[in-house]
Amino acid sequence: MLPAHVLGNFETAQAFGALSAERRAELLATYELWYGDARASDGALQRYRAVTVADVQRAARMWLGWDREVELD
Repeated sequence: MLPAHVLGNFETAQAFGALSAERRAELLATYELWYGDARASDGALQRYRAVTVADVQRAARMWLGWDREVELD
């Protein structure tokens, strides 16, 4: 499981973001666009809670390797 402060930040953003009708509509539209189903947002918090530190480390090794480095001037 991810550290509490990481989950806490996400949970706070989800809770306060969903308070306004505009933010809720934006969130539902995003899930409709990404997943083809606005109801996918219902399980988002459970999916984030299921992520472990090992999952993040594995993704970082896969996507943030030195072979993907780009130098900008």
